[in-house]
Amino acid sequence: MAHNQFACMLINGMMQFLFPKTGVVHDQYISADESFDLFHHTTAMHVFAMREAAEEGYTNFSWGISTENHGNILNENLYRFKESFGAKGVVNVTYAKKF
Repeated sequence: MAHNQFACMLINGMMQFLFPKTGVVHDQYISADESFDLFHHTTAMHVFAMREAAEEGYTNFSWGISTENHGNILNENLYRFKESFGAKGVVNVTYAKKF
């Protein structure tokens, strides 16, 4: 009797932080296997995640920063990618104290 063999492979993934009090889902550490880019797999992952977050009652979705070099350089390609999902840029206040 022939047995079918199935392989399991990770195509893409991300870690999410949930903030129920503010209704925010924040995506962090998004990782993808670039050999599957033809299928726009990260787009599918984000759409699924946004739908699931809305079903759970979350009202805001955050993709984090789009800058490099400690905020001195805007990563325009990343910024446009996030805008393609309907995201809008915001300025986050940062506090620092030197000792």
